[in-house]
Amino acid sequence: MQTITLSSSHPLLQAKPLLSNIPLPPHPEVLRKVLDEYRRPAPDLMRIANLVGADVCLSGAVIQAVNSPLYGLRSAVTSILQAINLLGLRRLLLLVRAVALRNGFGQGGECERFWHSANEMAQTSLLLAERLGYEEKEELYTLTLSHDCGLLLMMQHFPDYKTRLIQSNAAPTLPLTAWEDEYYGLNHTDLGFLICTSWFLPPALCHVVAFHHKPFSETRHGRRVVEKVVTLLALLKMVRHVYARHRHLTRGDLADDPEWAQDSAGVLLHLGLSEPDFLNLRDELLDHLEHAVHDEG
Repeated sequence: MQTITLSSSHPLLQAKPLLSNIPLPPHPEVLRKVLDEYRRPAPDLMRIANLVGADVCLSGAVIQAVNSPLYGLRSAVTSILQAINLLGLRRLLLLVRAVALRNGFGQGGECERFWHSANEMAQTSLLLAERLGYEEKEELYTLTLSHDCGLLLMMQHFPDYKTRLIQSNAAPTLPLTAWEDEYYGLNHTDLGFLICTSWFLPPALCHVVAFHHKPFSETRHGRRVVEKVVTLLALLKMVRHVYARHRHLTRGDLADDPEWAQDSAGVLLHLGLSEPDFLNLRDELLDHLEHAVHDEG
């Protein structure tokens, strides 16, 4: 693990100095080298392919993801260079960062359970993007997969976090991030922002991670935020609601979803969906999740 590399003058660290004491999952050196090459005026695709390919775990996971339904390719990809030629460099690097981030948290039961749920949500986001005609599906997939990574780090750093979280969710008296701030002096969205920034995720995704629990109306009207960030936030909030509904129906989790009750009108308005259209879409996404769970069983 490595300490936060942001300058100590960063506003977030000034507001919450405790954040500087939380070790972030270290990104592999290969990721920095790949992104350095990507930022050159004329990136060397073969060099990038060789860099990623030299990391056996990373390249294997990337190729496995490329051959998944995420991309719907007609024939199997067997090399990183082939993946670059088929997907394009920008799309491939989004996937590389998402896979590397997931690997950076290590192994173990808690990690496996966390990433399993994150992957279910990310796969649901792809179907949502397809149904709504949203073209940047790789960005939405990466965002959905990684947006709660700060929560996993909270569980790893604070031994009592998961127990307290379950108790808080059963009888909530404060919004989640306010509860975290009260007990720990920091919250998982702040940590998630720092993780995603240090892992070189695109700025738009980092900003959505930072305030994905804030009221949508506050983000939409109270801040000067680019339209892309607002749209990604709206889509993420919808995916989170669908997944919360799925957890209630299949595992008996709490039925209440106060964030969606607060945000739904603004989210649907922004995405141009009526309530009946959304409910039909939600049913389709829930069916997709149910079949995915059944297939795994």
